[in-house]
Amino acid sequence: MRMWMGRWMAVLVLASGLGLAGCSSDPEEGSDDVGVEDSSEQPDADRDADVQPGEPVRFVIRNAGESTIYVQDNSYADYGLAWLEVRFDGEELALSDTCMPCSCGDPEPCGVCDAPLPSVIALAPGEEVRHTWEGIYYRVDFTQEPSCTQASSVGEASFSAELCYATALDSEEDNLISREDMVCQSFEAALGDEDVELIVGML
Repeated sequence: MRMWMGRWMAVLVLASGLGLAGCSSDPEEGSDDVGVEDSSEQPDADRDADVQPGEPVRFVIRNAGESTIYVQDNSYADYGLAWLEVRFDGEELALSDTCMPCSCGDPEPCGVCDAPLPSVIALAPGEEVRHTWEGIYYRVDFTQEPSCTQASSVGEASFSAELCYATALDSEEDNLISREDMVCQSFEAALGDEDVELIVGML
């Protein structure tokens, strides 16, 4: 389900009855107090010299409930940001070029990465995870030999974003969230918007 709201904020109440943990009526108040996991990366000036970043937008999952929640950081397929999916023109975007082929036009060979190892971020009540994005994404250009990574930007166009968390860990692997207990929320947004924010456990 997608929502279009002035602050792009979804408020979810967990079926397990998560309550408020001293949360004010203003969700911005006290947001910098504790437990901030910031997964933002600084753009590589050399690799992205021809692609201009736009006005940043920030994606946030905040735990305003009384129980710990979990977000997937690395997965078996993603080097970080597995809790966030951004789509543009129907295409899922790679927000980082980590372990992708060398940048197109880069004369230097790139290092070889190992497969990503899953990891989970636990968010206690009052904590949040966030990522600031300036609209740059990456795709592999298979028309060149060898294949290389090309940076692009969404510019001023709108895009969709899906933020996900879970209320429990996987029963067999504690470095994965439980798919059965996962909750996701979709948003429509554009660069320069106010926070795309998923607040968990707030009435």
